[in-house]
Amino acid sequence: MTIRPALLELRRTLLPWLVAAMLFASWAMTSDGMDPRWPGLVNATVLGHRAALVLLWPLALTAGVWIGRRDGAAGTTELIGVTSRGPRSRLAPRAALLGAGLAAVYLAALAETLGRAVLDAETYWPAGWPWSLLTGALGVAAAGLLGLALGRLLPSLWTVPAALVLSTGSLVTLEVLAQDRSSRAFALLPSYLPDDGTAGEFVRFSAATVAGQTIWFGALGAAGFLFYALPSRPRPAALLPGTAVLAAGLAGALLVLPPAGRATAVDAGATAQVCADGTPRVCVTRAYARTLPELTGPAREALTALSRLPNAPVALVQDEHAFGVRTAQDPSTVRVRLTVDGTGALVTGGTTLVEDLLDGAGTLRCEDYTTSGADVRQRAARAVAAFWLLGRPAPPTSYTDAERVATARAWDALHGLPPAEQVSRVAALREAGLRCRGDLFEILTGAA
Repeated sequence: MTIRPALLELRRTLLPWLVAAMLFASWAMTSDGMDPRWPGLVNATVLGHRAALVLLWPLALTAGVWIGRRDGAAGTTELIGVTSRGPRSRLAPRAALLGAGLAAVYLAALAETLGRAVLDAETYWPAGWPWSLLTGALGVAAAGLLGLALGRLLPSLWTVPAALVLSTGSLVTLEVLAQDRSSRAFALLPSYLPDDGTAGEFVRFSAATVAGQTIWFGALGAAGFLFYALPSRPRPAALLPGTAVLAAGLAGALLVLPPAGRATAVDAGATAQVCADGTPRVCVTRAYARTLPELTGPAREALTALSRLPNAPVALVQDEHAFGVRTAQDPSTVRVRLTVDGTGALVTGGTTLVEDLLDGAGTLRCEDYTTSGADVRQRAARAVAAFWLLGRPAPPTSYTDAERVATARAWDALHGLPPAEQVSRVAALREAGLRCRGDLFEILTGAA
């Protein structure tokens, strides 16, 4: 009784094609051919896939609208309504196929990435990561079921583009409004991710967020089906079950969800330090443990170079904050932010790894220099300091005329000083870089 209607849906409707289009869209938003991500960063993969819902969720809603408006657009709603089968039993196969199909393509889009992560023994698997993924799949399915109800209620062809444009615009607008807000209601958004400055590979959804969103998406999907399966001319009382499910789900979710700013939490397992044997101490996070053998040699070479300075650092550790976020830097420890390519190998900005570690005399780059001219001067001073520490015979390569001029000025000015003064200038640059204060170019060269 159920299999035959389901097969008819697959043969006679656009449902398989819409689901296939969703699979392509989901896969395209997950893949990045220009910047492939190492699959072992599972937290970043799961969170990135949830962020993609800002576009996938409206697409799933629109697919539901397209399928849901079919009977109304064909003018057969009343005719079908007089058949012996009730609306719920008659429409359930269609709703189940759409919901299950959308959830499946959301999960399938990550199959290749997670498959490669499974094969990599260095992959760190955060606790509870499948639940975060399944919650996203439930959200996509709920969007499809809600779309079915909208399509049946408003079977006009214009409902399809209107649903896509309005849902996308609303979601993007709410995402923007949600930043720096604490209301739990923003955590109901399927793609919402708070920005607390921690890089995505070290963050996961909190258990309360997963539980609250599961309640909300489950209620949204159930209410969508109940509204979709209403009789063709429903009495007001027929609206009560769907309304009650929706209200109960919203209330339950808001009771469970944390404030929006705490929807995600730092994953202590991912940020736990893994250190190389021997001294000086070189440590990375557990999520980046596979980079430790590649990092250890250049890191110790960098610490040896820095030992020329007074109050030199004695350890190097990975910083877990996102690029561009200012973080406190202990003078005794060099903090570095690591980037890996698709194979998990470390990536630098066109320099060797040890040169990259010594950029700015082993300090994190501050992102407060707002003018392009000031930024060029800072980059030149930081690069010259690294090459001076390594005893390079020539200044670093620059890619623009402005950088080339600034680098040559910094190099000549520094090397024109007595050796003791050179040490003093580079030490002063490091001190300023640790505190993100002052003009590094001026500190290094003495010239404004």
